[in-house]
Amino acid sequence: MFDIWEVVEELVAVADKRATRRISMSEIGKELKDADENNAENIQGVHKALTELGYQVEV
Repeated sequence: MFDIWEVVEELVAVADKRATRRISMSEIGKELKDADENNAENIQGVHKALTELGYQVEV
């Protein structure tokens, strides 16, 4: 079963490593593709979770 929070944690770690609160849509797509879960519903869920955590998602 796919856990969206695993992808969110990976992206947060990447952003924190860069010392920025910005994450690109392409990074979201890449992480979901790596998890073989790249679809609109999961992209929207990851975007929403990151936004709620205070991260800025860039197009």
